[in-house]
Amino acid sequence: MLIGAVVDPDTPLLPPRSPQQKVDTMLSALDQEGADATAAALRRHRAQEADAGAE
Repeated sequence: MLIGAVVDPDTPLLPPRSPQQKVDTMLSALDQEGADATAAALRRHRAQEADAGAE
């Protein structure tokens, strides 16, 4: 089965404040797939969460 989807690129890949273990697992999978742009987006979202939490 193939599902075609159009999504907003700013949609987070994981729910907000996901445990770091989940983020690490996702990043590992993205690295294995060679999805550098997606991994960078995940890191950007985590950094934004950290910045928002520091305020």
